[in-house]
Amino acid sequence: SMAIAFQDELNKTHYDSQAHLSTVTFNNIDISRNKINLCKSISSHKHGDYIEDSDGVFNPNGDGTPGFVVNDKFAITTFEGDDKCIKLEGGCAKFCPNLCMRVVNVKVTPHDTEGGRVLVKNLRDEWLEMSCFWGGTGDCYDDTLWTKRRDCYAVLPQGNYTVYFRDKDDKLMWPNAVEVFYGKPPESCTNYVENIDIFYPELPKDYCSHGNLITDPTFKSKDFHSNGWYHTGGGLKLMELADKSYALTTQPRVTTIMGPAYFIDTRCLKEGDIIEIEAEIRLMHNRGYFAACDTSLEVGTMVCPSASIVVKKGGVTANVKWDVTATSSEWKYGGEWNIMFGRIKIDAAMAEADTMAVFVARQRRWVMPVLNRFDVKVKSGDICNHMVQNGNFDMGSTHWKIIGGTIPLVLADKLAGGEERKMVRISKRKEWYHGMGTYLDTACFDEGDVVLVTGTMRLVTGTNIPLNCNPATSRVSPIACPIVGIKAKRNVHIDFFEVAGTVGPYKQNQWNKFYGVFKVTKEMSRARTLMLFVNRAYKNVDIVLEDLSAKQVTGDDTVFGYPTCDQVIRNNDGMSGNTTFWLSDGEGIITVARTHERNTLHHRNRGNWYTSMFQHIADPSCFTFRSRWKFEGSFYLYNSVSPYNAWECDKRCNSETPDNIKKKCNKSAGRCPWMAIHFKGGPEEQPSKYIHLGNQINFRTPWDKTRFNKFEQELTITRDMLEYKTWSVLIVGAKANINVAMTNLTLSPMAQG
Repeated sequence: SMAIAFQDELNKTHYDSQAHLSTVTFNNIDISRNKINLCKSISSHKHGDYIEDSDGVFNPNGDGTPGFVVNDKFAITTFEGDDKCIKLEGGCAKFCPNLCMRVVNVKVTPHDTEGGRVLVKNLRDEWLEMSCFWGGTGDCYDDTLWTKRRDCYAVLPQGNYTVYFRDKDDKLMWPNAVEVFYGKPPESCTNYVENIDIFYPELPKDYCSHGNLITDPTFKSKDFHSNGWYHTGGGLKLMELADKSYALTTQPRVTTIMGPAYFIDTRCLKEGDIIEIEAEIRLMHNRGYFAACDTSLEVGTMVCPSASIVVKKGGVTANVKWDVTATSSEWKYGGEWNIMFGRIKIDAAMAEADTMAVFVARQRRWVMPVLNRFDVKVKSGDICNHMVQNGNFDMGSTHWKIIGGTIPLVLADKLAGGEERKMVRISKRKEWYHGMGTYLDTACFDEGDVVLVTGTMRLVTGTNIPLNCNPATSRVSPIACPIVGIKAKRNVHIDFFEVAGTVGPYKQNQWNKFYGVFKVTKEMSRARTLMLFVNRAYKNVDIVLEDLSAKQVTGDDTVFGYPTCDQVIRNNDGMSGNTTFWLSDGEGIITVARTHERNTLHHRNRGNWYTSMFQHIADPSCFTFRSRWKFEGSFYLYNSVSPYNAWECDKRCNSETPDNIKKKCNKSAGRCPWMAIHFKGGPEEQPSKYIHLGNQINFRTPWDKTRFNKFEQELTITRDMLEYKTWSVLIVGAKANINVAMTNLTLSPMAQG
């Protein structure tokens, strides 16, 4: 009788499943020894079959040494020599007691490897041809589906190997997609194959830097099979156009994720370079008529198609870069072609990818994309120095999306007075949060990176009448200026960050600046998508944008307000001539004015004593447990009505003074200003709290209203402070309606010890 035998029946020529038997035992040891037949396995071209004998029951020596049973035609002897294996009688099989074997599965795209071979070489330049299934594309149901692969197998003993690919003409080639998988490790040995190398054929000169990575970008060959096109569902077909040229489209789509796909040559992917995608596209309904979409929508049934990128490593999806491209500012309906364009930085995951594919999808089902041209190019340069695509609006409102409502994004060529400039106008804003936004490349946002945001804008009514706003206003109000923010989305969780404000003082009927410098947070670095947006001007106010930019900066750059732990208060004296980074909590205007022969910061129109002037600390990580800090500043007070006389406050009125001295407070003079820290984003039981710092300088010394008076206080960081995400420094106090001038505001670490 026979212990194990193989049949040669083949039900499906593209059958590629691996069959595993484990924990098989035999009651009669004599039957099992020498009683195994692999002859029909060989006749069926299953040269990769093997059996691990962890108990050594098939070992002809009878000593119980574990090993592996392989067929006697198996090319394993090319690597190790016949002396390592023992012939089994009458069954086309050998027993190999000294080898440690493991299955290696190389998956490749079927079209470009048609008629080719996959070869394995060891360190002694010995070769083995892998056994591949799907010998022809006809063996595979719908071989244009992007998940379909030609499966090649080899059972390799211990050692170091390199895989080579040869085309039907026996020339070295590189498949569109390559994925390597390893079988279950053997139980009877440990020195099995864990990793194999892939041979990368030499690329033509300038192939990656100057060539198009799409083989036939305009479909002139009329053959999408040989030119590497696949699909994510729905099938592919060529469409003959009126000018006798061809375009690529899909079969009817039943989900929004279906569309044409192309595998990018991963040999061209170098970390830090840029992938640029540009295509000509239009939409057709499956019933045969032209379809349209709304380019300004981020989601919804009328969203336009976009190109996204799937990154795979070790057969597992490592990342999906959604919506790399955007379409033209206004969709051209009918027979016209729309431009789809986008750029993305090649990050580490992309550079190390086994397989990377770009696919076109997202539009509603039953609507098919029609591609007239599709270009993918790799360019050198750093996209993180130019994060905002179409930030100068040379392409109209391409790459920009509406936020809330149904706001038309109108390209404004001129405003009142005939001034002609490139700009985008956000009009018909029904709520303060209505605005516009654009996606940023998440590869530019590693935690701790510093980003500079700048822009140019102005405010008008719907009839072009110039409007005013107060850059210091930190809340939604009729006088609020617009801000620039970031929406960081990870799965269902969304965080919002204000990253740039309007530079004050605001100049009505002139172009004004956005400015902000911020550190990338953990939430930003982990986000799946990042959107830079503009909003918060009051409802029914039109925001006119001339430009908006964002770029990475370093400490070597000369950047105003670059975050540093040496001194965390930015724009601390007004010498810059603007009020950047400063806001008012409640009423109040912040401006720069000459005081005692120099520019100083001024907080005016304060309606209450607690109306504070504040700024967010850019990098709370500067504060460590038990570190000691010193706040210093100089203040001058004057009343808010003409002739703006100097004001003398009473230090005895401040809350930190002893009660016996506070009894002598001159309430008509009121409190003197002081500093406070506001903590937000803390524990659930106390998400927000204040720490008020009194003046260490002798409170018995009267206030000198003729000059700047110095304030000084120390701060020791406690463990509970570090539980808060957001820190702000505030200048509080002084009687209601008393203006505060200030300069030399610093919050710096003290020497430890």
